[in-house]
Amino acid sequence: MGLLLGFILVFLGAYIFGGRTDSMFLIIVALTFGLSLGANFSNAFKYEETWLSWAVYNVIQLVKAVLQINLANVVKYAFYLFNSAITLLDWKWNGDKSA
Repeated sequence: MGLLLGFILVFLGAYIFGGRTDSMFLIIVALTFGLSLGANFSNAFKYEETWLSWAVYNVIQLVKAVLQINLANVVKYAFYLFNSAITLLDWKWNGDKSA
């Protein structure tokens, strides 16, 4: 549901308010928006696998930053992914997370 809403709002907004309208960029933006809705929903309901939603979101954001040639965001989302991988390993090694 979040992805569908993301696609509708992003494409509608791009064509009503202007800005970049190339399809690859709009698809990436719609995916990030929809995934963030889903990840926030998972957080609100305290689902155990919320980290996976945010990991996918960070990968998509990283792709978007590369497409925009935005070095600051490339470094930021690469750090987020590195940090989440280290944290997941720590959870597994310390027994905080069963997986």
